[in-house]
Amino acid sequence: MLAGLLFVSGVSLAEEIRLLGLGAFISASPYKGMDNKTFILPLFVWSAGPVALKGTELSFRFYDRAPLELRILAAPRMMGYSAGDSDALEGMNDREKSFDAGLGASLELPFTQNLFLEGKVAADISGRHAGPSAELGLEKKFISKYWRLSFSAGGRLHSARLEDYYFGVRPDEVRPDRPEYRAGTTGHFFAGTTFFCGISRNWVIMTGLGTEWLGAGARKSPLTGRDVLLGGRLGLARRF
Repeated sequence: MLAGLLFVSGVSLAEEIRLLGLGAFISASPYKGMDNKTFILPLFVWSAGPVALKGTELSFRFYDRAPLELRILAAPRMMGYSAGDSDALEGMNDREKSFDAGLGASLELPFTQNLFLEGKVAADISGRHAGPSAELGLEKKFISKYWRLSFSAGGRLHSARLEDYYFGVRPDEVRPDRPEYRAGTTGHFFAGTTFFCGISRNWVIMTGLGTEWLGAGARKSPLTGRDVLLGGRLGLARRF
């Protein structure tokens, strides 16, 4: 659920920039009995004209007139589990990753330099749950010639279909310690920071930390073992 924070939010889509590297990721699962996961993934930042790839999100900017930017976006939703992932999930049907598409917007606010109101609305187009979602947050960027630091915070609203798919318990999945459960429409809150630092002309260190506070619909699920999810990233990338 933290993927949006742990990829690269500190780069403007309007800039033409290309970074490619590898990153070590630590991500917490909300489900009972599942430990934190550490994995290695490619790091991508690619932008040329209206098209950009930031982490796992592909976007096309169709409006860019200061202070507003609008874009079409598509990205996988990095959620889900297999029944064999923990004893608490035994007897559940697997929940798969889905794929979202929608619209994103970025509005630079006049109060101070490099302060942005960011929003997006999207819906599952993979047929997993067909649930929409929305996100709204603030991002503050600090930019110098050699480094970039950004802070972001906001909220996400998940539809009942989306939340029930990942946190609900269906009638055929009930057992004595796992009652039937419907999560319903749920809001979540997040905060995070990313930091880029150039160590040479072409090489960049990229770090990120993120936190997500689960809303009541997810917290009260009999599948949930954590109320707060933490994640981090450390990577090295080359500029092209």
